[in-house]
Amino acid sequence: MLAVVKETPAPGVTIKQVPIPKPQKDEVLVKVKYASICGTDIGIYDWIPWAQGHIKPPQIIGHEMVGEVIEVNAVDEHTTQIRPGDMVSSETHIFCLNCYQCEIKNYHICENMKLFGIGRDGGFAQY
Repeated sequence: MLAVVKETPAPGVTIKQVPIPKPQKDEVLVKVKYASICGTDIGIYDWIPWAQGHIKPPQIIGHEMVGEVIEVNAVDEHTTQIRPGDMVSSETHIFCLNCYQCEIKNYHICENMKLFGIGRDGGFAQY
């Protein structure tokens, strides 16, 4: 698939072929229909100090997208509600469900928070 990749710790990005990901436990594979460029993406492209402290190249960027669910790797109640064919949009905060904050349902301040397109591969790709 084609993807926008921050390959090196320097200004710029590359559009390149990468493997289609396989959904891991509690993940879904989404065929991206639309994606939007955010100010954060511009900062990553320009390689501003914030990006330098948060991005570990190589990484697919992009955290604002909408697409169709193609495959579901359901393990618990969070992913069993999602079905192939569903239209979804990205939620950029990926919480762990294991830390104290998650246990008391303060997911927005998860101690192990990852961000879609920032701390892990994002949505500027075909899947």
